[in-house]
Amino acid sequence: MRNNDRHPVFACRQCGECCRGEKGILVTEAELKALAGYLRLSPEDFAARYLVQTSLGPQLATRSGTCVFQEGSLCRVHPVKPRICREWPFLPALLAHA
Repeated sequence: MRNNDRHPVFACRQCGECCRGEKGILVTEAELKALAGYLRLSPEDFAARYLVQTSLGPQLATRSGTCVFQEGSLCRVHPVKPRICREWPFLPALLAHA
């Protein structure tokens, strides 16, 4: 099968459903710096505005059950969104080989 004959397994519909839910999006130091830089903030300002400190580490804040970076059905930080957001809906922890 040629590459152009393949159909993607998943095509984003930009529905915003993946951005819903309370907490759970942990960010690494590298992700924090990338997000802060993208928004032209210092890492400290970014953390104060958009992170919640938890026992597991810093997590993206939510607003009414939705990620603070969701605007309509789109991600405001899409080019630098955290790894877990980029991998959705194919999170390695949820996938198993038969």
